[in-house]
Amino acid sequence: MTIETEYRATDATGVEIHLNQPAERIVCLTATGIDALAELGLEPIGYLAQGIADRPEFFGDRAQQFTSIGSWMLPNLKAIRNL
Repeated sequence: MTIETEYRATDATGVEIHLNQPAERIVCLTATGIDALAELGLEPIGYLAQGIADRPEFFGDRAQQFTSIGSWMLPNLKAIRNL
């Protein structure tokens, strides 16, 4: 017998996202998201340059490994896709 697990989330616009397995790589586009990730013990691979991911109280020196994907006003969509 095979048990399939589906992961679901609904965003603020009401769009439901379905994943067959947990996400392994997270690109964070908001400061609130960085705070939530830190509280959950998760780390983004990408973040907005004008965000808070690189502040030492969130991820310490590990933040140097994260990739900046632009600013809130001009995110680099190609960099987001590549990550």
